Amino acid sequence: LFVDIDDCESDTSNTITRTAGIAKIKSSPLKIYPNPTNGQVTIDATALGIIKSVTLYNSQGQLVENTQAINGSLIELVWTVKSGVLWVEVETESATYREQIITIK
Repeated sequence: LFVDIDDCESDTSNTITRTAGIAKIKSSPLKIYPNPTNGQVTIDATALGIIKSVTLYNSQGQLVENTQAINGSLIELVWTVKSGVLWVEVETESATYREQIITIK
């Protein structure tokens, strides 16, 4: 039991442990940068194989109009949208990868 100078007592026997969610961090072969962004990202798909499609969705699941330029395994993705959360979906011959993008305007 701890008593401070104002005669307030506190019991410090109960400890609280906070974590930063380290167990939730995953390693994905899909690299998207910069994130957060202002409406343009580079997708590095070097480790993914052959890209079949790249799709951009808003947080309601609606397609977002975008422009894509593919240069080997690098994809430049540009869109015009308000600030918010978007999802990039990259489909390859063997898997589909999804990553969240934060847009700040």
